[in-house]
Amino acid sequence: MRRRAGLAIVSAAVLVFAYPPFDGWYVGWVGLVPLFMALEGATRREAAITGYLWGVVFFAGTIWWVIHSMHYYGGMGLPAATGVMLLLVAYLAIYAMFFSLCFRGAEYMNPYLAIIGGAALWTGLEFVRGLLFTGFPWALLGYTQVPMTSMIQVAELTGVWGVSFWVVAVNITLYLIIRCLQREDVVSVLKYLVFTGVILIVVFTYGIMRASTVKVLVDGWQGLTIGVAQGNIEQALKWKKEMKATTVEIYEGLVEKARKEGADLVILPETAMPFYLYYDTTLGSYMKNIAREEGVALLVGSPHYEASDSGVRLYNSAFLIDGEGNVADRYDKVHLVPFGEYVPLKKILFFVDKLAEGVGDFSPGRGLDPIRLDGDTGFGVLICYEAIFPEISAELLQKGASFLVNITNDGWFGRTWGPYQHFAISVMRAVEGRVFVVRAANTGISGIIGPTGRVLVRGPLMERYWFVSTIGLRKGPPTFFSRHPLVYPCIMGVVAVIFVVSGHIKRRKEGV
Repeated sequence: MRRRAGLAIVSAAVLVFAYPPFDGWYVGWVGLVPLFMALEGATRREAAITGYLWGVVFFAGTIWWVIHSMHYYGGMGLPAATGVMLLLVAYLAIYAMFFSLCFRGAEYMNPYLAIIGGAALWTGLEFVRGLLFTGFPWALLGYTQVPMTSMIQVAELTGVWGVSFWVVAVNITLYLIIRCLQREDVVSVLKYLVFTGVILIVVFTYGIMRASTVKVLVDGWQGLTIGVAQGNIEQALKWKKEMKATTVEIYEGLVEKARKEGADLVILPETAMPFYLYYDTTLGSYMKNIAREEGVALLVGSPHYEASDSGVRLYNSAFLIDGEGNVADRYDKVHLVPFGEYVPLKKILFFVDKLAEGVGDFSPGRGLDPIRLDGDTGFGVLICYEAIFPEISAELLQKGASFLVNITNDGWFGRTWGPYQHFAISVMRAVEGRVFVVRAANTGISGIIGPTGRVLVRGPLMERYWFVSTIGLRKGPPTFFSRHPLVYPCIMGVVAVIFVVSGHIKRRKEGV
């Protein structure tokens, strides 16, 4: 069991370096091999322990930044914040445990079923992880390939899950090659090498060809000059009353600079205005006056509320202020962060407070609809971690969004790995929808990503920053993935079930 545990720990620890800020994309193609070796010949109990251990090490290594958010901004002591992180890790590790239970004994199965079925099972579990308990699809294996744009172009058909599929398939094939080398089965080694080579060549060639085609299409798109303002307002000060006027002055200066550089639309981060912009007759009116005086449209993050007979509903919103100083449109965040923006099961968890400051529990918005910039141009707004859900972007593009905007306050992450990981996730949204993605982050990382996943602008972290750049407004029908985001996961689900059932039958016959 010590050998199995050691291999699982090595596998998980190595894979952490495949993600930002390390960007060791090549590790993704081999990092799972030690885990598969650890599961070889394992009993159910051994497989469960091995898989769970792998999950604990992997998720603790990739999302440890949760401690920072809870401790420094959630008012928790370091032990309590660490405990919350470990509870999340303990839950996420269950997915790795389930995969390991189903994959054990794969050496007794038809090798091609093991490759395709094992990769489908991993993919299916990633999809389910993005659904259950509001979902947390962070650190999906496909995101390891973001630095290699040629390897992620398939996402326009399959979403990020398709990239995960090929990465796992190659890992399994390499594992089978090692087993054949141990048996000195040269014929099978050559056969699997060819199989692996074909996979990589097909994915790589498709990526090169599609990237070239998309570049030509983008050249024909109508341009829009975008400005982004990164105020870098320290999270600990953001909601203090005395900072409100200072915050407005900071963004006024950044908007003025962006307008002088020709921006038609200037984007400010999530809750850039830490007050009720729509109702505030002083600072709110001042922001509208800035848009009017500069003659530029502003997208501004701000909390909002609506009163009714049933009570007051609070929203995390984005307001579009046109060049005449009028609120032209608004988007209310739909997918809220549990324990960050609201407390689920509050009657039971009455002793728990949410992480977000400034206002009470937020309510989800009424629907995913693009914001209309003018009669023909609309863009989808992803507030904070809405960007990690592929299906949200897909729905906005189905409804006619010409580009996507991710406004976020990654100040919660501090200088941890969180901002880098969050930025990389947005790269995949650009490829899936073949659109420009604009990011405006309070403390960074702000930037622009092109439809092929190429990063066109990437700002600094924890610095005041602004930029102006021209993007293209997408023309034509949405990508296959944007039209049918659930097709690929459903296919993988069916394949995974076949794999699990076949594996169960095979293990019973082999007595393992």
